[in-house]
Amino acid sequence: AFFPMGSVEGQMIQDLVKECKRWNEKLQFQLVDPHRDPITVKTMNIKMVPSVLVVCETNRKELFGDEMFQRPNPMMGNREPPKFLGEMVITSAILNVTQGRRRKVVFSTGHEEPGIRTHTMEGITGLVAYLNKENFEVAEGSLMEGIATDAAILVLLAPRKALHTTEIKNLKEFVLERKGHLMVAVNPYQSNPDLEKFFSEVYGVNMNDEIIINGSQIAQDPTMLIPSYSPHKIIQSLQEKKIGIVMQMCRGLSIEERPLWKAVPFLKTADQTYAKRQKAELESGKLTFTQGVDANGPFTVGLAFEGKDAASGTRAVFFGSSAFLSNKLLQVVGNADLVMNTANWLVGQEEMLSIRPKSVEFGMVTVPADAAPRVFFLSVLASPLLIMLVGGVVWWRRRRV
Repeated sequence: AFFPMGSVEGQMIQDLVKECKRWNEKLQFQLVDPHRDPITVKTMNIKMVPSVLVVCETNRKELFGDEMFQRPNPMMGNREPPKFLGEMVITSAILNVTQGRRRKVVFSTGHEEPGIRTHTMEGITGLVAYLNKENFEVAEGSLMEGIATDAAILVLLAPRKALHTTEIKNLKEFVLERKGHLMVAVNPYQSNPDLEKFFSEVYGVNMNDEIIINGSQIAQDPTMLIPSYSPHKIIQSLQEKKIGIVMQMCRGLSIEERPLWKAVPFLKTADQTYAKRQKAELESGKLTFTQGVDANGPFTVGLAFEGKDAASGTRAVFFGSSAFLSNKLLQVVGNADLVMNTANWLVGQEEMLSIRPKSVEFGMVTVPADAAPRVFFLSVLASPLLIMLVGGVVWWRRRRV
């Protein structure tokens, strides 16, 4: 690390390395003051200071200060120390130089999926950034032209157009013959018959034609859900830390057992949810439950598959929504951790399943459905009334005097 002696930034990095050494004694660290030792800076071919250089044999990765620290604006008179955001960046760099190669994640194209360079709220540039930091290589690919031979994970992200039979054939070859891994996120009322038939025949997954409504209406949005967890390695760290996730615009996933797969539902909606199965009712603004047509919850919105026998060595994960992967929701509570844990679990990097430091901090509180009315009463009604009452008493006493 190339930082001035006694600097707060250098000490933060030194503390992180000490913690890492507890798990790997092979890790070596040296703090170099670029002002006192310019010869070492030149010898190591350092482009910019302050920076951190991660080296393993002939592989090297240079990290710059702006990637690791968020500094307060000096014009605002803020004397707070810089905020350290480099844990994930340095960990990714260590993986980059030690593993030798990066796992490739390919996003399918050609069916009106969000592109990896789309910067809108519905885009997935944030997801791509997280994957890159986690040492994945990200690319796009056409299923019609065949799936890249070095692809580890294929992502099908809410395809709106139907897949061709050739694309289904290439998809089946990728999963069953090449032992590739699959991540699928689907949206309500987006029918894709041939693709859904493939999912049903191979995995036993059926995608219900519905949109799930939350009776408690979190954040005044009836399609916003906070699923509960069922035991699985993907969500184990989130469950232990009691960190929730937020999903929006979901459809339920049902499952029929298949001999080649071990299936685990790990995300479920609350009991008070229900599914609207008539799109016309939804378009007319009717959100209430229709007896005999709609279905009561809970519903599965996250499924993990691990291959057995002939399918051994391949994994797949299905989500009943794609909105939580978007730039709009990715950094809300544990969403980014869920997605990154999913990617690492798919490729067998289970030592990477963890809670990551966030570059953007959110102050969000998850309020249970039964507590929402009390919170509303206390914050919106009771508190202002109490202030008015106290003010009235003070005014009355002063008037009498």
